[in-house]
Amino acid sequence: MNLSHAIEVGSKYKHQVIMSMFDQWGGSCAMGAAYEGTFGKDSGLFKGAMELDATLRMMYPVLREYAMCPGCGEDHAGSVHGIILCLNDNHLWSRKEIAKWVETIENRPRKEEEEEEQYAPPPAPVEPERELVPA
Repeated sequence: MNLSHAIEVGSKYKHQVIMSMFDQWGGSCAMGAAYEGTFGKDSGLFKGAMELDATLRMMYPVLREYAMCPGCGEDHAGSVHGIILCLNDNHLWSRKEIAKWVETIENRPRKEEEEEEQYAPPPAPVEPERELVPA
């Protein structure tokens, strides 16, 4: 599952909130929706926001990528994670709109070396030549 799909799935469970992953009335922001879309409804209710964020960052490396905020324009750039928060809290985008934007980031072309660094295998060990000693 990719992040955009997780946001869409999780957004079906609850109403949208701002400035908090979850609220006391059962709502969730875009990141809360991503968590519940990944792990199931109400799976993040009794966990701290830092723990939830850390889990999502490990599951979805796209959150660490660099992007421009489509709401702020060139005035705001940063991690996809930060841009999602900006779109949810400052621009009041729906989670479906945020998921569509995240999908554009997930589908943008990447250089092969950016996705996975390639290393040459280490050379095979060479045994030193042994001097033959007559018996």
